Amino acid sequence: MIVVAAVAILSAGTAGAIADGGAGAQVQQDDPGAAGQTVTAEDVSAEEIRMTNVNVSGLTVDLSQFDGTENILEDSFSAAIGNNVQGFEVESIEIGGISEATVTVEDNVATVDAQIEFIALDGVEAEQVTFDGSASAAGAVDGMLTAGSLNAESTTVSELSVGSLTIGSAEAAPPDETPADNDTETPTDNETETPVDNDTEMTSASVTFEDQTSDGTTVVVESVEMSEGGFVAIHNDTLLEGDAVGSVVGVSDYLEPGPHENVTVTLFDVEGANVDESDLTETLIAMPHEDTDDSNQEVYDFVSTDGDADGPYLEDGEAVTDSATVTVETEDETETPVDNETETPIDNETETPVDNETETPIDNETETPIDNETETPIDNETETPVDNETETPVDNETETPVDNETEMLTASVTFSNQTSNGSAVLIESVEMSEGGFVVIHNDTLLEGDAVGSVVGVSDYLEPGPHENVTVTLFDVEGTEVNQSDLTETLIAMPHEDTEDSNQEVYDFVSTNGEADGPYLEDGEAVTDSATVTVETENETSENETAEA
Repeated sequence: MIVVAAVAILSAGTAGAIADGGAGAQVQQDDPGAAGQTVTAEDVSAEEIRMTNVNVSGLTVDLSQFDGTENILEDSFSAAIGNNVQGFEVESIEIGGISEATVTVEDNVATVDAQIEFIALDGVEAEQVTFDGSASAAGAVDGMLTAGSLNAESTTVSELSVGSLTIGSAEAAPPDETPADNDTETPTDNETETPVDNDTEMTSASVTFEDQTSDGTTVVVESVEMSEGGFVAIHNDTLLEGDAVGSVVGVSDYLEPGPHENVTVTLFDVEGANVDESDLTETLIAMPHEDTDDSNQEVYDFVSTDGDADGPYLEDGEAVTDSATVTVETEDETETPVDNETETPIDNETETPVDNETETPIDNETETPIDNETETPIDNETETPVDNETETPVDNETETPVDNETEMLTASVTFSNQTSNGSAVLIESVEMSEGGFVVIHNDTLLEGDAVGSVVGVSDYLEPGPHENVTVTLFDVEGTEVNQSDLTETLIAMPHEDTEDSNQEVYDFVSTNGEADGPYLEDGEAVTDSATVTVETENETSENETAEA
């Protein structure tokens, strides 16, 4: 590879410093097993590897080995690869933009330092790569390319395949020292056979990620289980093109070993990454990652270490993943339905106001208000007002009007027990005949506080069924609530959108219950309750300390 830089400089006059007779610096290869965990990857292959902003340092090339230029790219790139790589082959190499280069030649040996815009490799294969770091396919590529004279700012890989990964102790005792063998229990044999079998049996993971609707700030992973604990990372679809690091758009809090359900993953808050909503793709991939960085436990370091730490759980040499179609709904993207404008308003005016003033809101709503607006005026014109008000209207209110409304306006909701990071919860399913909102109430609702119990509300949802709806907490117009207002039991309640002057905005709290009241069934609000466990990093640390 870099001999191309040397050839370009020596033969074509590219700007660079050439010093014949100087003492060229030899490449010093670090012992890959000097410290930490040593990993051996076998049968590594990639359709394409593209390195950008490549720094070449202290590459030495014996110019006498090159009889022609036919294989000069392949031969020179092989020289740049470290001694930790065996059986390296590449079909073709493209080099672009040599910004600067220094070549020192002594005794027909060139020592090269250079800055190159990019290097593109097609058809890359290596029989074996030995490296320190995460036991992952990304770690194998990094170990193959950076242990020698090369260092790239970023590397993109497509169609990456690794036949096997073997983990062993970094310090192998000399074969003729029996005491060392006793201390480490025959390290040479165990390194290549026993540890790998144990690791693949002990470290296992599974994940289920379902299609869902999101507000664009969080997604929910239906279930995940990790034998050693770790994180659930959310990748966009550039992962399918081989960009394991750059595809990360979200990550969960640290999760302890074992099964977890309905895990809320916050998007765009990834240490070492700069991502936002523009990085979302319709297909997202959930991937369980280990927590391998001993110096920074319970912190996701995969991106900040460029894949060296906290790699994914593997099964048969491949990362454990599940993909889902995530639909992001925002207020701007939804449209105001005609049906809501013409049907809903009367219901809110007659049902909600009495609700908040009394502790039995729904019963009062369906008696007094509807009576006066829909039936009393007609009764007064044809009969004695007092009699009609006290006898006939009440009967008619509870029979004719309410029956019609409950037939036209229907809703259902399913809210399951779950674990949350404290900023959002997941509604498994909700269906509203006229559209509206799913509202989360704390358990003061059970004491009659319909307005003050609201701690979260979804975006406006159009009429019909919705699944896996993420509800953001503490962002409710008309009230100030925070995590201290959460209770272990939370109640999900579908609410109508009845305010004509402020459509698709939840006004129940800001109007003190006069607008956007709940859907009713048999005179009672439609609800479902769940136990929500809030996990934070501090709580996780305390739990682990207690277990220890």
